[in-house]
Amino acid sequence: MVALFSPLWPSGELLYHVRTSAILLAALVLLLRLLKAIRYRVYYDLFKIPSPPIPLWRKYTVGHNLFGLMLYNDSLQSADLFNEWAERHGPLFRIYSAFGKPALILTSAESIRLINTTNHRKYSKTQKMRNALGTLVGENGIILAEGEAHARLRRAIAPALHHDALIAAEKVFLREGQLLADRLAKSQSSAQMDILRDVRTATFQVIIDTAFGENAVPPDQHTRLHDAFLEALVEPPSHMFRRAILQDILSFLPARYFGWREDLRTYIRNSVSKICRELKKSAKQHGATTPLISLMIDEKTNRVLPERDLVETVLSFLAAGQATTSISVCWTLYLLARHADWQNRVLAELRDNWSVTDGLDVLDQLPLLSRVVRESLRLYPPIFYMARELKEDDELEGYRLPAGTVIRTPLASMHRAKNTWGEDAAEFNPDRFAVPGELSRTKHHWLPFLYGPRGCVGQRFAILEIKAFVAQVLLRYRLYVKPLQDPPAACFGPFANPRGMKIYFELRPST
Repeated sequence: MVALFSPLWPSGELLYHVRTSAILLAALVLLLRLLKAIRYRVYYDLFKIPSPPIPLWRKYTVGHNLFGLMLYNDSLQSADLFNEWAERHGPLFRIYSAFGKPALILTSAESIRLINTTNHRKYSKTQKMRNALGTLVGENGIILAEGEAHARLRRAIAPALHHDALIAAEKVFLREGQLLADRLAKSQSSAQMDILRDVRTATFQVIIDTAFGENAVPPDQHTRLHDAFLEALVEPPSHMFRRAILQDILSFLPARYFGWREDLRTYIRNSVSKICRELKKSAKQHGATTPLISLMIDEKTNRVLPERDLVETVLSFLAAGQATTSISVCWTLYLLARHADWQNRVLAELRDNWSVTDGLDVLDQLPLLSRVVRESLRLYPPIFYMARELKEDDELEGYRLPAGTVIRTPLASMHRAKNTWGEDAAEFNPDRFAVPGELSRTKHHWLPFLYGPRGCVGQRFAILEIKAFVAQVLLRYRLYVKPLQDPPAACFGPFANPRGMKIYFELRPST
């Protein structure tokens, strides 16, 4: 085999040994995978799980496996496809990831409940997720921590994210919603805009100010940190694909060798560490407190969390707020722009029942706005897929599965399943949540924040932020789209990132 490739390689004894070693390493990897596949077939039911009838050669191509569905196709088209396959093959079926590696798709609400509650300790965040986020948010923050470490962090963070604590910080939410509306006013000369970056600016500022306190971060440092976060979080699909392939082959190398913009990630971590140290020092010397981090108390010491845990938790909040809440704000505004009847109904509710001086507690109780936000999160959950990796052998839907198996739940598919939501499942209809008992009936089918011990600890934070931003923009502007001129917005990737979203803003007359 070496002789076969020798014309393609430069001469030299060193290069000869290098290419020989590379060929032997590749052969060893293939052999180990073959032995693993044989073991799976003999001792487990992985390959007994039904699979859509895809021709063999297509299972190994980018456009017809999980990478293609997640990174390159319209995510909502993939959601419809998964629903079609679930009806045909049952609630657990098998498709393929890179190089034909099996990927299990689970749509059973009961099994998802078990994964998130009763059996949650058997399932962990996947290694691929750790590779993608670990160098940014760390292994000890709320996003990636596991087991008792995760439970301890949730208990420490809970007081800071309690409803009363968030209401106490309402002026930050309302101020940034007002500034977002002001930025839209300054952009009226262009008549149209993609607002995702502006919303991300607002959500970033909310997290910085609620975590560290207002004016705790100098403006120049805040700007650099914000820009670095935007760049470090938005990993291009092409790089995501290459990283996943290389990490699959070279799994023995640390994740930092494959990360996206590791220079920026290092700068972000160092900056947040410095801010946390300075704030803790200031609080110790002057008794000063900050709205959020001062409430994160370690139950073992009865003091503020250790610096490492505190830094990685703040980084987790920053990452989650940038990638999820901002997306949800954009989709909610877009849906209201496309549905003028609902925009008018919510506007009337706001004008009759709320003003900025009433604060978030009153805003949170408005029923029409609550239904709109809930329906927006149903149609466009900020994360389209939940992935969990088995830490030990387990049985799921009657199949025995080996440790290391990755189970993926297509949240957008479950949110659009007709057997749960009716024939209008793909349509915007907030009144579905006005039906008595609908919230209880769909509790385990509405999953934008998941639930149970691994559910999103910042759910209340996110919902209040969405409502504060949407309400203030809606009171200032009439939102609309131009369906004959612009195609509908689409989604791509594992996040509901909008593609081609165009919203037009018209200042409302002064009243």
